[in-house]
Amino acid sequence: MTPTSIGAVIDDKYEIVGEVGRGGMSIVWLARDVRLEKMWAVKEVKPNVGGEHGRLLRQAIVDEANFMKRLDHPAIPRVVDIIDTGAELYVVMDYVNGRPLSRVLAQRGRPFSQEEVVRWGIQLCDVLEYLHGFTTPEGERHQIVYRDLKPANVMLRDDNQVRLIDFGVSWERTGGANNDGKVVGTPGYAAPEQIPAGSDVACLPSDVVIDGRTDVYALGATLYSLVSGHVPKVVKGAHGTNAVSFDMRPIRAWDPTLSEGLEHVLEKATRREPTERYQTIAEMRYDLEHYERLTCAYRAAQEAKVAGFRRRLVASLGCVACGVACLGLSALAQMTNYESLMQEASIASVEPADGHSVSMAEQLYARAIEADPSRAESFEALISKVYEQDGVFDEGEEERWNSLFRRYEHFLRPSAGYARLCFDAGVCYLCFYGVVEGGGGGASLGQGALVSAGKARSWFERVEAACNVRSAGEEAVSTPAVSFDKGAQDIDDADVRAAHVYLQIAEFNDLKQRAAREGRAAGEAYRSFWNALRQAVCTSSLYIEGVRLRLYQIAFEALAADDVLDGVYRVALEDGCVDELRGETQGLLEAIEEFVGSEEMKRFAEAPSNRDVYGPMYRQMADNLDLARKNIARTFENPVARTDKRLT
Repeated sequence: MTPTSIGAVIDDKYEIVGEVGRGGMSIVWLARDVRLEKMWAVKEVKPNVGGEHGRLLRQAIVDEANFMKRLDHPAIPRVVDIIDTGAELYVVMDYVNGRPLSRVLAQRGRPFSQEEVVRWGIQLCDVLEYLHGFTTPEGERHQIVYRDLKPANVMLRDDNQVRLIDFGVSWERTGGANNDGKVVGTPGYAAPEQIPAGSDVACLPSDVVIDGRTDVYALGATLYSLVSGHVPKVVKGAHGTNAVSFDMRPIRAWDPTLSEGLEHVLEKATRREPTERYQTIAEMRYDLEHYERLTCAYRAAQEAKVAGFRRRLVASLGCVACGVACLGLSALAQMTNYESLMQEASIASVEPADGHSVSMAEQLYARAIEADPSRAESFEALISKVYEQDGVFDEGEEERWNSLFRRYEHFLRPSAGYARLCFDAGVCYLCFYGVVEGGGGGASLGQGALVSAGKARSWFERVEAACNVRSAGEEAVSTPAVSFDKGAQDIDDADVRAAHVYLQIAEFNDLKQRAAREGRAAGEAYRSFWNALRQAVCTSSLYIEGVRLRLYQIAFEALAADDVLDGVYRVALEDGCVDELRGETQGLLEAIEEFVGSEEMKRFAEAPSNRDVYGPMYRQMADNLDLARKNIARTFENPVARTDKRLT
């Protein structure tokens, strides 16, 4: 019998008004803050749990509470107080007014609609992305693996938003360890690597990797249950022991009206081998957001031109074969050979022929990829010799690139060229996506390059994951302070460090928008972005002119855009380093002026082959330097009363 009851007041502040639920070791109460008139959930450890077991339980709850106090995401309940009277232990947290999805599913007796499940899946991807990219106040990246995602731990609120609860077995990856030795998770929903065959294993072997892909599996299994209505069941095994049965046949075997695309997403997420799943939660989120496109019909439409070329080629060879059959077969075998296709692609036109949107070079590189998808050089050639050739990476090219890469990434990942390829793809997005030929770069002055840079985020995340990047602080401007273990990856150390810097630039808008959605200040986003921007400018000389031009364009926009510089200023005000920031902005502006004023860059931007793409980007900076000067002056001379003039 617990000493706490309805009407009791804990710590002279929290009045118990009802019971929310109880388990074997604790009770969760609904409490009213008598001072703030706000409702909270209060978890109480039962006082009759004594001895060593009770001590360990109390410590585990305190550890979980202290862990959750560091998290700040709207889909994660906040822990606001820990009260230990010596006899009782209370943890005060946000009250989530909702029901576990497991209970809702059981009560309705039928699956949820795929539209609802996809919407919840995207929300859960958002919170998992936050956990997997968790950054400490010291700026270190510590991936947090949730490890127990299942319908029972997802609360559905009345507004149809979901919240993630119960972080008791979450693990924060630090120190380079593959796992913490614990066999945890819920059978059926837990990834195979979490609970090895033979559940009597006391601890995980040190070579078993527990990372974000573990949560990818659990999310896939959770969404599978919600959309199919089938859940893991405990059954008696052959020797009378308990076993888990979860018949995860394709979801359209249960309901043929379900989407082929969603079936593809869930099948890929729940593959037994981690290397065959989505490698980041961002990849899974992208496919969930576009699941209706992931159908055979859609993929066939995207590949129609390539297939048409193949049919014409086969028909042509077929005509020859009528006269000389053996010679025709020999030619066909040669043309389908990887090396032959690469050779043909290298001399083919990169300009689409009349009536076609895809060039012959792109078609041939795509066929080479299909012939041997494990070789990164064909993907590399597609980027550098086709997509970057005109300085513009457009939406059609992006769609075709993503289709190829998603289909064959699991072949590429073991390749030594995987990280290098992802870095080059990220640079392609960072520097060329959103650039409009003749228009100078994207949405508008002060926004285009910053917005387009966000597209590069997932690619630089792949580089960091492949090279096991660990942040070691950002004190040095010229050399990003990171540690990493490239293993067999064939990528320069400088490019790994550059990927770390570019990732911070690429994720700026996402972090800023997330903070706005959560109703909190975006100070950390501005701080990280500003440091990365200075590092990028300092190291830009390592890259070709087009890449340098884009990086300087981003730096220019940061100085010229009211909202960006204002956010950086407010961070400096909080940190007490406004004078240092003033010097940094002046130094950055001087670097841009020197860059724009150099004859070398002027010749490059105005060269006949570059003027339609790079010329407008160059002139954007050259013609508007005064706008950046005035924005800097307004910011530091009268930051409170300065006008809110927007860039046009």
